[in-house]
Amino acid sequence: MNIRTHIVIGSLALLPTLQAQETKPNLVASAGLTWTQGSSRDLTQKAIGGYNLELGFRFHSEEDLGVGFQLYAGWLKMPAGTVTVPRRSTLPNSTYQMVSPHFGLDVIYKPFATVPIAFTTGPAFHVWQVDAKDGVGDSKIGQQGLKVGWRVGTCYEINKSMSVSLNYTLSEWRSNSDMAYVEGLNPSRPAYFTVMAHYHF
Repeated sequence: MNIRTHIVIGSLALLPTLQAQETKPNLVASAGLTWTQGSSRDLTQKAIGGYNLELGFRFHSEEDLGVGFQLYAGWLKMPAGTVTVPRRSTLPNSTYQMVSPHFGLDVIYKPFATVPIAFTTGPAFHVWQVDAKDGVGDSKIGQQGLKVGWRVGTCYEINKSMSVSLNYTLSEWRSNSDMAYVEGLNPSRPAYFTVMAHYHF
């Protein structure tokens, strides 16, 4: 069962939580820093220094308790590092910058009225643009088109207008599962952490 099948099943499982309920929407602007993981680290050879910007609409109950959801879209950049040490033979001789417009749906669960913590999960979609920035190698790498993934996280509410969150996102890179995996050259699962600050209008 490939990653796309898992994402479809997971998304369908979330549908009952999005049934009609008394909700109120508000605009949310978000910005934060990224930490590369998995294939993202292989390509960029840089752990930190990236950023993520998002704009979303959040729908939640009047009591701001229980289940809500947020539709979002944004721009992600994970910059390339510098080739300064000999690389393993399976890794490319270049470092690559990863950029992606992305969008998704977060289901938000706030279990306690007196504790300002919520948990989020939902599908995320990326269009990866990967360019060589240092060393020698192909100027562009990877498949084009929409790639599916999943995001999970936890959020802490500072006040009614401000919150912070920690999220982990795992994305597919190649939809052709028959293609042989080569670390760095043919990555399969780019991933990243984000620490985000959110302003609720």
